[in-house]
Amino acid sequence: MSNIVVSLPDEAYPQEVNILTTLNGLICLSCRNTNKLFIWNPLTNAFKTLPTTTTRGIFNTQSDTVGFYLQHPNAYALLHVKHDRDIIKLYKYSPRSGVWKKVGTLNEYQLGTKDHQWKTGTFNNGVLYFVVEPKNLTQCVLLLAFDAHTKKLYNTTFPKLPTTPSDAHLLVIHNDLHMFVTHGFPYWTVDLWKMTSHAWTKVWVFPPIRPMLTGVTITFITTTGKFMVVSDDGFTNEIDTTKDGDDSYHSLPYYM
Repeated sequence: MSNIVVSLPDEAYPQEVNILTTLNGLICLSCRNTNKLFIWNPLTNAFKTLPTTTTRGIFNTQSDTVGFYLQHPNAYALLHVKHDRDIIKLYKYSPRSGVWKKVGTLNEYQLGTKDHQWKTGTFNNGVLYFVVEPKNLTQCVLLLAFDAHTKKLYNTTFPKLPTTPSDAHLLVIHNDLHMFVTHGFPYWTVDLWKMTSHAWTKVWVFPPIRPMLTGVTITFITTTGKFMVVSDDGFTNEIDTTKDGDDSYHSLPYYM
């Protein structure tokens, strides 16, 4: 069996790029030394460096976020959320036009980067969702939605929790939007929620082993209910929702 070699764009070293978001096999990355954005298909090694201006196509890791969405079934676009003080500006990049286009601004929610942190977008059923977390733990987490058809960004429902401090991770399972929510600091509870008709239903509760799921990436990996949890420092764990208690959560080998 022959090996398949996957090369990074522009022969960049892995430590020089940030993986920002993915959709249908496409990956959006930013280069740490230039802050430029590019789109990469690792299966074909094709990549495209996005055009830049003083405001567009330059990614600020402290304040910006991005998300892929589909304009049509076979036409994707990239939404770049940029902050200019307390005004949020929305730009989209379409490969068909090859240029950035401003699609709106947002200032009514007072979501300046000093007080809030945006996570990357998750696309599902024509809507690109963003979790917006306050840096003040006494405030509530928001879930904002960008409609791919109307190009409008609006506030949508968030699961009702008994406590305010929380951390949320969006993912798509069987074409439905789901959310892992960690809440109840310092004694964590973790729930898995599913959105149905703009309402959230709790579908699974984490066993009481005090897991730490803040600052991680969660990926749905099998149809049998398994999830891969990767921490910011590279440690990997697996959640199996078909099992109970301690058997549902275990660490995987860590390789340097």
